[in-house]
Amino acid sequence: MSPDEQKYYESQLDMFVSEGWKHFAAQLQEMRAATDRIKGLDADELRFKQGELSLIEWALGWPDQVRRGYQELQDEEKETADAETPAGTA
Repeated sequence: MSPDEQKYYESQLDMFVSEGWKHFAAQLQEMRAATDRIKGLDADELRFKQGELSLIEWALGWPDQVRRGYQELQDEEKETADAETPAGTA
């Protein structure tokens, strides 16, 4: 993992544990609950709400996406380091 990638992931992970992110996520969850009502909507309104929900779900899933990506890079680095370590020297 490059130093830039390391910095990117660490800054994202720091953000996700901040109070500001927790408040933002709570607001998104409230928006999702309010937006997830479709009774009486016409086709255009329904498509708009689908778009809103898609963006809300993406934002709420962002922390997990970053964590998975970071873990995958760390696992790859470990596998590479293990493969490069001569047998019997670890």
